[in-house]
Amino acid sequence: ITGLSASTLEPKNAGTQAYIDYANKNGGLAGRQIQLITYDDAGVVATGLTNYSRLVNDDRVLAIIGQSGSQITDPLIPKTNADKIPIIGPGATTAAQLKAPYYWNDLPAYQDQADVALKYAADKLGGPTRLKAVTVSLAVPSGKEWLEIVKSKVTEGGGSFVKGYDMPTTATDAVPIALD
Repeated sequence: ITGLSASTLEPKNAGTQAYIDYANKNGGLAGRQIQLITYDDAGVVATGLTNYSRLVNDDRVLAIIGQSGSQITDPLIPKTNADKIPIIGPGATTAAQLKAPYYWNDLPAYQDQADVALKYAADKLGGPTRLKAVTVSLAVPSGKEWLEIVKSKVTEGGGSFVKGYDMPTTATDAVPIALD
């Protein structure tokens, strides 16, 4: 597994395979053996869409586990709805996915993540009006959504939103952004 999401998807893939091995040793699922099929999209939209078609049309899977970023998962919502293919544990939790019946997220919604993070920071700094926020996020739907949620929550609480940085999906280093 390659691309920007590899650091989170590789362990998830390994854990999924470990569970499948365990389940298969104990009779499988409803008496049938489970097979994990892994295709690498490298975070590239066209590759992700092709991989989805391969999994659904060629491999005839019952579900897809751990699909990568929102730049791929969000555009697939109409297809997953039409195909009735569950996407279990996608690599992001966007508002669009939370409304989609076949997306089964295992991450908290960004709204909830922001509530927890900003409350923690406000408690440490002496109140929400003392918050000064900067976001660094990938230039994908989930990154843009995160930026807007943080900006809204910080300013609603009387804090300052300084800047939001979009990191290109092709970037390999965030140091230049951090030094700005």
